[in-house]
Amino acid sequence: MPKTAYDTEEIMEEYYAEDVSRERNPARYLRMIGIAFAGLCFSQLNALGNLSPFAVSFLSVLPFEFCFPCFVGSAVGYFLALPWQAALKYTLALSVTALFRLFIHKKFPSIDGSAANYVAAFCSLLSAGLTVMLFTGFSFQNVVMLILESALGFCSSIFFLRAFNTPVMSVGIGSLHAKDSVSLVLSLCIFLLCMSGFTIEGISPARIFSCLAVMFASLYKGSAAGSVTGVCVGAALCINPEFRHLFPAYAIGGLAAGVFSPFGQVGVAAAFGVCYGAVCIISGVDEGFIVSLIEVGIAFAAFLIIPVKYISSLQDFLQKSGMISDNPVNRQVAAHLRKAANNIYEVSKIVSTVSDKLDNVINPELNRLFANVQQRVCDGCENKGLCWNKGFDSTATDILRLTGIEKRSKGRSPLEKRCMRSQQLIAFTGMSKKEYVDSMATKMKIREMRRVLTDQFCGIGDFLCEVSDQVSESRIIDTARSTAIRTALQDSGVDIDALSYFTSGVGAVSVEITILDKIYEFDRKKVKTILELMTKRFFDSPDITVTSAGTTVTYIERLPFSVQTGFFQKPLKENSVCGDTVAMTESEKYTFCALLSDGMGTGKRAAVDSVMTAALMEKLLSAGFSFDSALKIVNSALIAKSTDESIATIDGVEINMFTGKADFYKAGATISLVRKGSQVITVEKSSLPLGILRNVGFAKESVTMEVGDIILVVSDGVTANDCGWISDELLSWSTNSMGDLARHIVSLADLRNEKRTADDLTVLAVKLMNNKK
Repeated sequence: MPKTAYDTEEIMEEYYAEDVSRERNPARYLRMIGIAFAGLCFSQLNALGNLSPFAVSFLSVLPFEFCFPCFVGSAVGYFLALPWQAALKYTLALSVTALFRLFIHKKFPSIDGSAANYVAAFCSLLSAGLTVMLFTGFSFQNVVMLILESALGFCSSIFFLRAFNTPVMSVGIGSLHAKDSVSLVLSLCIFLLCMSGFTIEGISPARIFSCLAVMFASLYKGSAAGSVTGVCVGAALCINPEFRHLFPAYAIGGLAAGVFSPFGQVGVAAAFGVCYGAVCIISGVDEGFIVSLIEVGIAFAAFLIIPVKYISSLQDFLQKSGMISDNPVNRQVAAHLRKAANNIYEVSKIVSTVSDKLDNVINPELNRLFANVQQRVCDGCENKGLCWNKGFDSTATDILRLTGIEKRSKGRSPLEKRCMRSQQLIAFTGMSKKEYVDSMATKMKIREMRRVLTDQFCGIGDFLCEVSDQVSESRIIDTARSTAIRTALQDSGVDIDALSYFTSGVGAVSVEITILDKIYEFDRKKVKTILELMTKRFFDSPDITVTSAGTTVTYIERLPFSVQTGFFQKPLKENSVCGDTVAMTESEKYTFCALLSDGMGTGKRAAVDSVMTAALMEKLLSAGFSFDSALKIVNSALIAKSTDESIATIDGVEINMFTGKADFYKAGATISLVRKGSQVITVEKSSLPLGILRNVGFAKESVTMEVGDIILVVSDGVTANDCGWISDELLSWSTNSMGDLARHIVSLADLRNEKRTADDLTVLAVKLMNNKK
């Protein structure tokens, strides 16, 4: 269907709105400032005499939108760092490069970001140098140096462009192609070399950052990575003759730091600082060496005060590379589940469509009623044709009024006045009313069952989609970490055949180790210690599975949190059944779920509804259903349970055992309370209970909990008067028993309700604890 003018106008408005939003994005301005600063740094290098081609190379490969801030920053840097003749030469080279980029961007955007950018850097440096030589004179040495400088700019632009295109932000570093890694490292070394020109009272931030990089690499990958990083940054920085002593200081310091990496931050920082300082002192003490000692001292202190969680986060970022699906089978299963879910949705749509069409057809009960009247009352009457052919609408309306299906007006109807068998007609229509009403009730129930069936199909379709997502995310293998851990274990004398490092969708880690033979030599405690040291996580005792193919030892990350629970109930009448039901379960998604269902009224009838609701929700949640998809099935089951109304509330709490986040789900439920430290947070959401309407949904709210926080889920009998007193009691509660807390709140609620509100009392208490398995 072609776009209308309205559609086109709407699309253009959206486009320009996005464009304006992009222009006003503060992050974009921060990136522009960062690019300008980088250009300023790249233009500062004068360790190669007055040769400084890197800012031109940087400008030649940048995304076009950042060319202007880079040009400004680089030009300012050149005039600050170099004599005016050299600064003028490089500013001319920057101008030529900028004009070339503008021309390519406007006329040939498809080749921007290719070899044309390398040529731009080479030609700009060469043409600018030749132009300056026209005024200063030519010499063989100057021409050779110009060609070498242009070639250096050409090569550095290759490294810069590849570094820009490296997907490091999405995949990390561990599984980058070797050429990408080299380009990234060389670009960073060039930047550090150029940035070393900035000093504060003689102290260089670049050299401090270099020390931190070496120490982190040592902690991250051991002695090999530490020494290699030290050699790279030392080689880059020692181009400046003042700091030639830094090459062995960085290399030896990185090697020593890697050796002491098992001792954590303190061991790495101490080893690097001692070796670095010793090399500086051995090389001779003068003003430059003292500056170096001050710089390494600052780096030492900074590395020690960096929180462990930030180092772990950086390690996770660097090592997230290599994460791939466990195997093709997982992807195929996820695809089949998604396809099945789509088919279920289609079936649901067909059932709903057929149901709507059936509801719109002529009422068969009315046709049957009219046919019975014609056969049993009108058969043989000479006016039959007049009533049922010419006056069908009037006759049908009068019959509906006689049976009471439609409202009857005062007086006799036209049919009664003209009908010769009016007494027989009235008697027969009176007897037919009950039959019609019963038939219509059955039809309405069938129609409701069709709608319930539609909801059931939708709930199953949602569940299949959720399972598909879980399957595709549940087995993610990190090849980089798998290789690193396997190497570390083998270096420690642990002989294994294969190792796989997995992460789940919620961030849980598991390590599977395969051993073909010699399982009796497998040191489980030693392996657990090495795993915890390398991953900065804690693991439970391993599960061991022995098959004909070998032995699999699985270490599963210990959940950081656990819960302590307790509940207490008091029915309205002594020795009677409570109409509230409590259920708790743990799902495969590393979550704990607590449920409280309150049936309509009290006693056995309410208990039946609440038990059915809570039990179904518990089974569905433990099977992997989400709260939303389980709700559709439970609600439709209550609607279809009987001809009488079945109404129940659901008050659900789902706690993530890794993050401590508590999600509250309320369907007709009353207020819940959360004690966080010295305050109480109330969770109150208006919503409808289950069993009344088809399209019922949860009202949701989330609270991030910490160790020691308590959740109270209560029935509406407890909060019949007010809940301020519950907050006071919750704040003053000091013992650990959640069962005692629940009993205490129920007892006080019973005392406060002197006339006993006509409802049952139930309190469920959940406390978040440290997992000390």
